[in-house]
Amino acid sequence: MKKSFADIMAGMQDGLQKKIASKIPSWKGLEVPSALAYEQCSSERTAAYKLRFVPQDAVVADLTGGLGVDSSAFRTKASKLYYYEQNPDLFAAVQRNFALVPGAPVQCINTVVDNSTALEDCDLIYMDPARRSSTGRKVFLLEDCTPNVLELLPNIADHSPRLLLKLSPMADISLIIKRLQERIKELGLGFGIAEIHVVELNSEVKELLFLLQKDFAGTLEITATNLESSFTFTPETETAAQALVQSPAVGQYLFVPSGALMKAGAYNCMNLPRLSQHSHLYLCNHMLQAEGSPFGRYYHIDEIRQFGSAQIKALSGKYPKADVSCHDLPLRSEELSKRLKCKSGGDVHIFASSSADGNIMLICSKLQIYER
Repeated sequence: MKKSFADIMAGMQDGLQKKIASKIPSWKGLEVPSALAYEQCSSERTAAYKLRFVPQDAVVADLTGGLGVDSSAFRTKASKLYYYEQNPDLFAAVQRNFALVPGAPVQCINTVVDNSTALEDCDLIYMDPARRSSTGRKVFLLEDCTPNVLELLPNIADHSPRLLLKLSPMADISLIIKRLQERIKELGLGFGIAEIHVVELNSEVKELLFLLQKDFAGTLEITATNLESSFTFTPETETAAQALVQSPAVGQYLFVPSGALMKAGAYNCMNLPRLSQHSHLYLCNHMLQAEGSPFGRYYHIDEIRQFGSAQIKALSGKYPKADVSCHDLPLRSEELSKRLKCKSGGDVHIFASSSADGNIMLICSKLQIYER
């Protein structure tokens, strides 16, 4: 039977409520005025992660309030919160939500934040600039986001010693560092980039967090995290680390770093040998479980074969169910899977990669516990 418009809308709303229950579970019964507001908000877990940047009983200003998930987290630790939001409908809904959720006093300001905005003095300013243009196109450069943090820096510096920026997981970290440092030097603000956090959730990089601090003269630290494990290093450590290359052996573990580690640029400072100079597949003799160790997926190497037509033909059909990945080779994973007559799934993962011994295939067992 053909569904009515009301049925379709009810189904869409039900689907949105299920997504809300997964992303922000404690918000049951609170208002989410639009699907766009939900899509653009932080998850409850990544919002809680940001509390490490909030000093106890601090005064915090959220200049890009949105649905208020981050602001709600800040209220659990701050003494006062200033919430800024330009959309009047979203602003009104969040005001009603704040009244239902316990936390620090909050002052809500319905305005567009720019250099003429009279900000309050606070201990931390937080910004999550909108990453879409007026035509809806995704943007990644700081100057293309709204509001433009590069233009706002003088106003921010006048009112807070710390700025926390949430940026797109697709943004180029090196480029962001360069643009911020150029602008800070141009304005003579005295800000320094103290920390960068690459935040992963459910095996997907969700956020880049940049902490800027006044009069910071220390060393920039970069942290990759999946909210359960973290790995911290400095750009100097990575630059100084030697790229280790080693031939694989049956019985070793193949380590596939998390997306957060790769996005953070922790290629050599993990101190693990890789299959080749350009491969991001690493080798280890045991799974790394110590706190502060790199985190990702581990596989047991059961068999090693040269990569070529004869060996592919010999393996064809041997593993009817196996996941297949091509790394640093001019062949798509899907094409190799087709040639090996593999269907996705099962307990086997076949990796094809360049190596110190030429191009190879590693037939690996998936491990029951393989991610920290």
